[in-house]
Amino acid sequence: CGCGCGCFSRAEKTVRYSMANLLANVTNSYDQPEETEERKQLKRLGKLAKESIPEPHPKDATPFAHKRIEQLLKHKFVEALVELGKSDSNNTREQVSRVLLAFVEDQKQRGVVVQQGGAKALLPLARENTDKGTADCGRTVGFAVAIVSF
Repeated sequence: CGCGCGCFSRAEKTVRYSMANLLANVTNSYDQPEETEERKQLKRLGKLAKESIPEPHPKDATPFAHKRIEQLLKHKFVEALVELGKSDSNNTREQVSRVLLAFVEDQKQRGVVVQQGGAKALLPLARENTDKGTADCGRTVGFAVAIVSF
């Protein structure tokens, strides 16, 4: 509503979720399916049946994701995540938690995340979130505390 009370219009919620989802995709912090024996067999069957089996794009590899994360941190996207984390949508908050976790997985970037306000965003995210989002916040706090205490 723009009054500063923390409530958001439906359009704002949609935009916030879309932005959080986009950042989760850019950082490859979305859920990755496990490569089980059953999945391998299904892929083989699909290839035998000449079905189109989607393969991961080469630019989705970890080194490319880390380069994108470095660019996001360079351009202070943690500040944007702090604002996105104020959403009252648990799904948006979960996406923000995932992205923050992706940001701190590289030890060199943890201090930058803390400096840009990432630690400040974690408390509210840990209190109100999905189970997965809360777990991601816990891991992120662990990484952030490790950098601050040493």
